[in-house]
Amino acid sequence: MKNAREVRLKLLFAALCLGVGFVLLNTQGGLAGSSIPAYVESVDHAVAPVVTGRISDVKVKLGQAVKAGQVLLTLEDRAVRLEHERVLSELAQLEADLAAQESIQKGQLVEGVLRSSSALADESAARSEADSLKVELERVEKLRAEKLVDAATETAVRREYLAAAARVKVFERRRTQLPELYATRGPNQMQAQTDARVQPFREALKAKRASLAELDWQLAQYEVRAPVDGIVALLAHPIGDVVTAGTEVVRVVRGRPGHLVATVPEERAGALIPGLALTVRASRGLLSKKLVGRVVEVGPAVEQLPVRSWLSPQWPRWGRRAVIQVEGEVTWQGGERLYVQF
Repeated sequence: MKNAREVRLKLLFAALCLGVGFVLLNTQGGLAGSSIPAYVESVDHAVAPVVTGRISDVKVKLGQAVKAGQVLLTLEDRAVRLEHERVLSELAQLEADLAAQESIQKGQLVEGVLRSSSALADESAARSEADSLKVELERVEKLRAEKLVDAATETAVRREYLAAAARVKVFERRRTQLPELYATRGPNQMQAQTDARVQPFREALKAKRASLAELDWQLAQYEVRAPVDGIVALLAHPIGDVVTAGTEVVRVVRGRPGHLVATVPEERAGALIPGLALTVRASRGLLSKKLVGRVVEVGPAVEQLPVRSWLSPQWPRWGRRAVIQVEGEVTWQGGERLYVQF
């Protein structure tokens, strides 16, 4: 009885080993052909700051999907931000000064136009008065010759005429000495003169805006952003750590859905061409799923296989890299291993 029991246990163990072996063999291609491991496409992007600083906030979590340009974490930027606020205040002051100067210059131009108009009006009135008195003097002189008026009347009219003529000469000298007072300015000339007077204020404003733009750029360097769409695979440093420029702080993994990367051993790579149809086997536990795949990209040279594809850490293997697209809807994790059957 004891011997029979031992025989049954041995047979049961052998059957179990055969079953497990068959499952493993079927998972890796079965008896229908050779198979090689393939891995769900996964490209790692090490994200690092470009400046040295202390991490002030981490805005993502492990496994979170992110978009290209999304802020992943920020560094302490208080010093730069204070400088930014100071320059922003100075910029506002310069803008106010420029607006005030433009208003002042326009007012002065208007005042100059009014002065010019007033001077022209005064000169015109003086000339008219002088001309009128000249005619009056000529009339009085004729009457005096006919003894119709006395000498006092003639003297009074002559005195008024000479005074008016003197005023006209004063205006003529003023026109020679102050030509700008009588210059006729059009709207374009007035605007050009205003622009020339306020140009130094505009240049100062331009320089301050350039300083503000530089500070905006510096502030942007304290934000670490995702370079591509992907999944957060690593948060290397917590809040409070001081990291130097170029130190990896976050790792983002991306990959095309349904794409596998296989490195075909060089002894099997001869028939590897784009468009080649393959069988893909995905297994989880004892369950295996058969899918159809097609080679879409083939590497041009033989390269070293990934370490996880070696038979032993001491036995490196070589082959050609191929990208395989699997038909249908698939949900795999980046880097998950499957098998490709030729």
